[in-house]
Amino acid sequence: MWAVIKYKKKEYKSLVSDLKKRVGDKIIFYNPKIKYLKKTKNKDQVFENFILGGYAFCFYEKFQEKKFLSQLSFTKGLEYFLEGHIQNQNQIVDFIKLCKNNEDKEGSLKQSFFSILQSAKIKFLNGPFSNLIFDILEKRKNNIKSTLGSMTVIINKKSNYFYSPIY
Repeated sequence: MWAVIKYKKKEYKSLVSDLKKRVGDKIIFYNPKIKYLKKTKNKDQVFENFILGGYAFCFYEKFQEKKFLSQLSFTKGLEYFLEGHIQNQNQIVDFIKLCKNNEDKEGSLKQSFFSILQSAKIKFLNGPFSNLIFDILEKRKNNIKSTLGSMTVIINKKSNYFYSPIY
């Protein structure tokens, strides 16, 4: 059974190892991430970010038992288990499949994942428009037409520029 966990951002690795010690190696973690290249001080630097902002998916057979979850509540790095995971198994599985279908060979999400999401604004993570927020005018098959003030930009969806939706 999949559960959604909220974790302390700097303690994710220790949370994973501590939970594996407590329940064994049959526990599975999934935390979708992106990798992108960003130019800093004339150097190209690779950044890696988890997209769920302090949340991750965790699979273990006994996660349907509330007593078992309460025994794990004091695990190092864990803030809490999100309520409602039992009723939302289909949605959790569908989201994980969507993420996995849009991953590259290294396990990072491709830009195609973000193209699927519906939003009116996007923020660029790298490239010449880094950290700027654009309004989306039109989504096409291969590109997105967007504006920033009076400037109109057409972004190819297959480019190496990563953006995330703003809600």
